[in-house]
This record gives sequence, C-alpha cells and structure tokens, in this order.
Amino acid sequence: MNEKVGAGLFQDIIGHKAVVRFLEASLDYQTVSHAYLFIGPRGAGKTAVLTRFLSGLIGGARADLDAFLTYPDFTLVRRGTDEKTGKLKKNITVEQIREMRSRLAMGSFLNSWKIAVIDGAENLSEEAANALLKTLEEPTRKTVIVLLASAVAGIPETVASRCQVVRFRLVAEAITSRGLETLGVKRVEAERWAAASDGRPGLAIRLATDLEERAAYESAVKEGVRILTAPLYERFAVIEKCLGEKSGQLEAAAILKDKLSVWESLVRAGLLISMDVSNRVFSPAEVEPWARRRSPAQIVGVLRLIEEVRRSLSLNVNPRLAVERLVIDL
Repeated sequence: MNEKVGAGLFQDIIGHKAVVRFLEASLDYQTVSHAYLFIGPRGAGKTAVLTRFLSGLIGGARADLDAFLTYPDFTLVRRGTDEKTGKLKKNITVEQIREMRSRLAMGSFLNSWKIAVIDGAENLSEEAANALLKTLEEPTRKTVIVLLASAVAGIPETVASRCQVVRFRLVAEAITSRGLETLGVKRVEAERWAAASDGRPGLAIRLATDLEERAAYESAVKEGVRILTAPLYERFAVIEKCLGEKSGQLEAAAILKDKLSVWESLVRAGLLISMDVSNRVFSPAEVEPWARRRSPAQIVGVLRLIEEVRRSLSLNVNPRLAVERLVIDL
C-alpha cells in the first residue's frame, strides 16, 4: 500500500472530520479492520464516506456503491424484491448472507482486498445475523465487511461487538452550508438546503443538486404543513395520499419514515419561532402562525409524538396505525 493513501480521498466530504481522520489513518498505517459498522441517519453521508474509503483500498474513484459491482471481489447485499408481488422483502435473508460468505471464502481474483457491504444491516433476519456472526468470528486476511445501518438498536449486540463502530453524527448547519458553497452552490441556496437537511449533509447535497429529490422534499413540506394546520379530515386525507392504496407495509413504512424527517424539521423550526431564539428560520409561512399559537412545551410534545411514530415503525407496527395518533393529537 502506498504511503498516505488517505490523503485527498475525503476532501469533498462535508463534516464528519473525526470519522475522516480515523479512516485516513487506517489506510495510511495499514490498520484496516476486518469489519465496520457505519451508524447514522439516512442522508448523513455514510455511503459517500464509504465509497471514498473503499476507493482508497482498491484504487480508482467511484461515485456510489453500485459502481463497485464491476470490481470482481466486491459483494453488495441489500433487501431483495419479492418476485410475485414486486414489493421489497422484509429482511435480508440467510441465503443472501451464505452467498456472501461463499464469495468471501474464495481466493481474490485480483490478489487484492475482498469487500462485502451490507446496506440496511438493521434488516438482517435472525438467521442471517447468526450466519454473519460466524464470518465475523473467523476473519480472513485482506477481507473487509462493512455494515450500513441507521441505528445501532437494530443490530444484534453479538454482531455490533465484533465490528469497529463508526458513528455519523449530525453536522452543524453552518458547516453544511459552507460545504455546499465549496461544491459550487450559491450562498442563499446553500443556507436554505443546509437548514432543510437537519444536520445531514448527504441530504443537503441531494436537495441542492437533484431536482427529483428536491421535488419530493417540497411535496413532503406541503404535506407537513397540512398535517400541522388543516382540519382532522384533511390530515387523514394527506396520510392516505402519502401512503397510497397499493403500497405494502414495508414500502409504506419507508415512505412514512422519509416524510416524518421532513415534518419533524418543520416542527423544530416552529419550536425556534415559538422560543424567539432565531430570526432566520427557513420554513413555510404557515408554520409561524401555527407556532405562535403554541407554547414551546406543546411543540416539544409534537416532536415526541413524531419520535413515537418512528419507534413504532421500527417495531413493524402498521404504518397507518402508527401515524394515526399523530394525526389525531395534533
């Protein structure tokens, strides 16, 4: 491995300086672990950091995880799709992990690193987690397994304890805004999307550069405003439109989780308005009168309701039932 392999690899990463220093040192001093667990919310930047790290291991810059599929010693594991229904499966299956183990047990095609990434590791079935544990307990030379998950709570302790845990924490709004500017985003837009991302620079980049992602966000904002301000019957209509009649429970839960993050950011903006602690809150005009009619304690109560809905979804509660209390109590 060349000296200072990590130099420059992570220069476009916004925030996460401690994570970057740790991974750079791992590359530079050849102290790469056999297994990592990257923990952080969707949009925090886990995948972006991982692609740079893996590029440092095997050489050649790649834009995303799918781009590594051309590397013969790379395995990517995600939840599959049911062939009959076309819907996302509930779990990563034991068969997928066994196939991954078989590939890792083979000799390297390029006499280099063998890499496996489990994207959405919190979705491992119990059998799959047990099968993975056997691989983690018997690491082989120049093999790296990386688990990506939104929260450590979804990972069995026996698995997590055998991985180097790397936590991606929320990034300060000012840091995200400056980072967007260095990527060529105009200051006003950088400030707007940094605020909207709620500490998740990966999401901020997508909002600033991806028109489809931005449209989905703006749609969720409009829905969130109606959830906060409209009569009860309209709130239920919003939920039905959001989830859709054809969505299975897993798809509905995924949709709702993304929207909850946007709605939560609106409520947090309302809390700042209610507390008069910020004179520059990026939020729709309708949020201010809603916030002014409520005390900070009441708005904190709404945030707790949103967190309860999120927790219920993680426990596989029916999405419509999970969100019903939020809609009614508002």
